[in-house]
Amino acid sequence: MRTRSATRSNGPADRAGEDRALNGRYAPGSTFKIITTTALLRDGLSPSETVSCPPRINVGGKRFENYDGLGSLGEVAFREDFTQSCNTAFISRANDLAPDGLQEAANSFGIGGTWELGITSFSGDVPTSSDSVDQSAAAIGQGRVLTSPLAMASVAATVASGTPRTPRLVLSDRPPEPLPALSEAGTLRDLMLATVRSGTARVLSIPGEQIGAKTGTAEYGSGTQAGLHAWMVGFLDRIAFAVIVEDGVSGSQTAGPIARRFLLDVRDLD
Repeated sequence: MRTRSATRSNGPADRAGEDRALNGRYAPGSTFKIITTTALLRDGLSPSETVSCPPRINVGGKRFENYDGLGSLGEVAFREDFTQSCNTAFISRANDLAPDGLQEAANSFGIGGTWELGITSFSGDVPTSSDSVDQSAAAIGQGRVLTSPLAMASVAATVASGTPRTPRLVLSDRPPEPLPALSEAGTLRDLMLATVRSGTARVLSIPGEQIGAKTGTAEYGSGTQAGLHAWMVGFLDRIAFAVIVEDGVSGSQTAGPIARRFLLDVRDLD
């Protein structure tokens, strides 16, 4: 299966000369939960397992909260924690992982690796966690975790195809060297499809189409310089995509409508 990837990055005009879709270094926010879920599945978690979703959680003296509007889901299956993007559920379980657990899961998707793309690009950086606070932030795509829109599109492509999809320019019909399959892809695919059916990515629900996605709202800066970037990543058939809107409101409200228009335009492509 050959999966096409597409990226879209919206930002200030004074940065128009910078190819942020390929080289941008952004906190991926909750889109990174695809990778965190991979690490948790490898650690033995089942999507049907109950993982509490309180409104807030304290780790190492730092308070983490769910995004505005979610509050608490209570005692629910992890599947619902994923589709509703519960930060506290992910944080509570991620601290059971080894310090390099998230890094190893990210490496399975090609994040942090060397790409032979032919042009400058950023594959991402997921450092080994230094402590529980660092691990908690990384689990929800914050802290020191950085990716590019292209990297997150490749994550979605990997889930869609079941095989790591490192980006490449299509210069010939010769297929790339095969890579080991991602055994967790089927479960991740189901979770992302459910997120469009009944979760935070319902904006992408298009009759007759099987679309999987994950939203993200990533914080950046601090104080008067603080802001949010809005993400939406996912797949439709053989097309994988990532949308980021700098200084957006949320993944579903800001990036979601852009992704929906894109999918309506490309859904009939071979």
